[in-house]
Amino acid sequence: MGQPRISVVVATRERPEGLRALLQTLLANDHPSFEVIVVDQSARPAELPPDERLRYLHRPEMVGKSRGLNEGIRASSGELFAFTDDDCTVERDWLRLGEAVLERHDDVALLFGALVACPHDPPRVFVPEFRPDAFRIVRGLRNVHIRGGAGANMFARRELFEAAGLFDERIGPGERYRSCEEFDLYYRALKAGFAVAHDPHNPVTHWGARPYADGSGQWLLRYYYYGEGAVLAKHLRCGDAQAGIALARIAAEQLGTTLSNLIRQRRLTGAGRLAYWIRGLAAGSRARIRKDDRLFA
Repeated sequence: MGQPRISVVVATRERPEGLRALLQTLLANDHPSFEVIVVDQSARPAELPPDERLRYLHRPEMVGKSRGLNEGIRASSGELFAFTDDDCTVERDWLRLGEAVLERHDDVALLFGALVACPHDPPRVFVPEFRPDAFRIVRGLRNVHIRGGAGANMFARRELFEAAGLFDERIGPGERYRSCEEFDLYYRALKAGFAVAHDPHNPVTHWGARPYADGSGQWLLRYYYYGEGAVLAKHLRCGDAQAGIALARIAAEQLGTTLSNLIRQRRLTGAGRLAYWIRGLAAGSRARIRKDDRLFA
C-alpha cells in the first residue's frame, strides 16, 4: 500500500468489542486510500482483523485519550486526518464525504460531522450527540462561543497540527480535565486563523450510552462542563479578550437555562452542570500553563 491520503486515528482503552465493531465499519469504507491507526491503552492487546490498512500500537503504559491521539498522529502519514471513538460506528462513505468537504473549502482545516445517538430511552439514558441544524463555516474567535462539535466525528488537515499544535494532553478522558479536548483544538484552530466547518450530512452513530440511574449520565455531562470551563480559563490567561467574551456568553446561557428550568419546572435542573462549569473555570485559572503553545503544563 502506498502513502495513504487519510489517516484515521482511534484511541481506545478496555473496549475490545466496541473497537471490533468500529473497525468492521471503518475497514468497509469505500475511500480508495486510507490507513487506520489504533492506539490501545488496554492492559492486554486486542485481537484485530488482519488488514494491511490497519496499524495497531499497544501502549498499556499510556493513560489519556489525548496522549493516544497524539501518538497516532505522530505515527501517521496521511495529509488528512479522521477521528472517531471506540464506541461508534461509521457509514461506508464517511471518509469520502469528509474529504470532499475539505476539498471544496480550502480554508477549512477542522471539520465536525454530526454525531447521532443510538436508539435509547432519553429519560433513562444519556447518549452524547452533536446535531448541527445546517452546514456552517465558522471563522474567527468572535464565534468561539459556538461550541465546536464532537471529537468522535472529526476531520482535520495535517497543517492544522503543524500550525496550532497537537491535542493538549491534560484535557480529555483519563486526564485532569476529563473532556473537551476537541473544544480546545477548535479554539486553537480559530486562533491560528483557520476556518472550522460543521456538517450535518455525514453522521457517525454513537453507541456510548450512560444510564442516569447509576449516576454515570450526570457525571459525563458534568465532565463536559468542567472541561469547557478549564479550556476557556486557559485561553483567557493567555491574554485572549475573546475568551472572556465567550466565557461571559456561555455563562449567561447556562444561567438563563437554569433559571428558566426553575421557573417552568420549579426545579434547579442544570444547576449541577453550571456548578461544574464554574469549578472547571476555577481549576483552569489555577493550573500552570505554557503560554507559548497554549497547553497546560
